[in-house]
Amino acid sequence: MYKAEISERAVPLHSLHHEQINCALNSFTTGESISSLGDKANVKLGPNESRAISFIEKQLLREFVTIEDKELINAGSTAIRRGKFQKLPREINKLIKEAITKKPTLSENYNNVIKLLKSYPLLETISEFNEIDKVVPQRIIKFDKPAIILSESFTI
Repeated sequence: MYKAEISERAVPLHSLHHEQINCALNSFTTGESISSLGDKANVKLGPNESRAISFIEKQLLREFVTIEDKELINAGSTAIRRGKFQKLPREINKLIKEAITKKPTLSENYNNVIKLLKSYPLLETISEFNEIDKVVPQRIIKFDKPAIILSESFTI
C-alpha cells in the first residue's frame, strides 16, 4: 500500500530524524498505556467543566508552552475531571467570557490561564491522586510495540 514512486528522489535524513521518531514512539506508548487503563473517574462532566478543560488544554497547543506549564495545565485538567476544586472551572469560564469581550492576544490569554492555575495547589493535588492510584490495583493491558512505524520528517 505504501511505496515510493520511481520518480521520487532519495533525500538524506536530517540530524533530528531519529530523535523525532523516538519522541513519537514514546508518545504512542504513553497514549496506549493511558487508554488501556481508562479514566479512573468515569464521571460525565457538565458543560462548564467540559468547556473549562477544553479551554485550558488548547493552551497546550501554543508554541511558547514550557514543560512546567504543560504539567500545570495537565494537572488542572485532571483536577477538574476529578472535581477537586469546585471554583476552578467557574474561574476558567469567567476567563473565557472575558476573552470573548476583551479579545486579548494569545499570549495574554495564555498568561491569564497560567496565573489562574498557579493560584491553586494543582501539582500537589496530582501527587495525591498518584498516591491514591498506586493503592488501587489496576488491570494493566500489555500491548506489543508496533512492528512498523510510518514516519515523516520535516526540516526547519
